[in-house]
Amino acid sequence: DAVVGQIAAAGGEAVALRADVRDPAAVAALRAAVEARLGTVEILVNNAGTLQTGDALGLGTEALRAAIEVNVAAPVLCVQAFVPGMLQLGRGRIVNVAATSAFGTTAAGIAPQAIAKSGLLVWGKQLALQLGPRGITVNAVCPGAIDTEVTLPGGALHEALADLRRRQVAATALRRTGSMAEVAGAIAFLVSDDAAFVTGQALSIDGGRTDFLSHSG
Repeated sequence: DAVVGQIAAAGGEAVALRADVRDPAAVAALRAAVEARLGTVEILVNNAGTLQTGDALGLGTEALRAAIEVNVAAPVLCVQAFVPGMLQLGRGRIVNVAATSAFGTTAAGIAPQAIAKSGLLVWGKQLALQLGPRGITVNAVCPGAIDTEVTLPGGALHEALADLRRRQVAATALRRTGSMAEVAGAIAFLVSDDAAFVTGQALSIDGGRTDFLSHSG
């Protein structure tokens, strides 16, 4: 509601809706509600995510299933719901929010998320090939260490991730964490006319991580 207020104050129009994007019926209802208020959707950003931890050898099927359900299956449902409208318009922008864990070397102990996010990237590239001739671009952003409500001091994961964050910062060229606004800026570029010739890409927003080819712990 606060974000909706900011958009309205800036002269835009917005509506806040709640939906479980793992549920096909909920996604269908979301599409209907959005289209009723704002018209056909031209831009879809798949930003829902979850962090499932687990090592590569002792990978649990429940954690893997949960990671894939939110990070892959939910974007598939959203694309299937909203792309028909884009096809009718003959244009559209899709951005999937992955993570640097999709490259498999950013941190140990997050195998379920790494598997799911890498799957999201591959699916997005396939989607880009299929939708490109219809005027729809599909790209991904891969954030690294980003400050969010749950990782900043006072957040639910601040203490648990403090040591990892220090090591991540030390491995970046810029020697700092990123902000949510910096991720949003990259997404804004990918959905703009300036990125009309960009599709099938995965943009790392990670401050120049330097340890991708080494053991990162």
